[in-house]
Amino acid sequence: MTILKLPPELNVEVIRGSGDGHGVLDLRYFPLTFIKKKGDPSEAYVHAYYKWRKAASAFAHENGMIHIVVKDIDEWGIPKPTIRKMIGDYASRDTEDVGFAWRYIVVTKPVMRGAVTAILWIKGDTQRVSFVASYADAIRTANQLFQDSGCQPPSIDPAGFVPSWELKS
Repeated sequence: MTILKLPPELNVEVIRGSGDGHGVLDLRYFPLTFIKKKGDPSEAYVHAYYKWRKAASAFAHENGMIHIVVKDIDEWGIPKPTIRKMIGDYASRDTEDVGFAWRYIVVTKPVMRGAVTAILWIKGDTQRVSFVASYADAIRTANQLFQDSGCQPPSIDPAGFVPSWELKS
């Protein structure tokens, strides 16, 4: 697979919100993006993330690729109802984002799985999302989606993948 080099305005390591809420990005395999959400969810973060994702997905599309996002939300706070609604509103427009194919949510905490399930239930099946138990599961299913879309998947060993934020520790 050709790894796409993002333009400087999209090639960021962190998407910030207000307070301590933020997302740490691993873009080494773009258009397969890994993001770890941390801290308390805020409206500013949700807006910033979806603005970035829309632009990154359009960039992938312009280069003949699809964009897949793998999210780890185990260190993210529980979204307040207003934030859950906002996320649901953005996510319900997944099919409108040119180039965006799917997101896999790595979630192991039952309380977070419950919060995300509530968002999905409210908004129905207009979202492109699946829950997975690990990065390896996400990579395997993303690779199949790349292939089904006529795109060469990234060269990543699912069993050996370590996100960039863990390499820096």
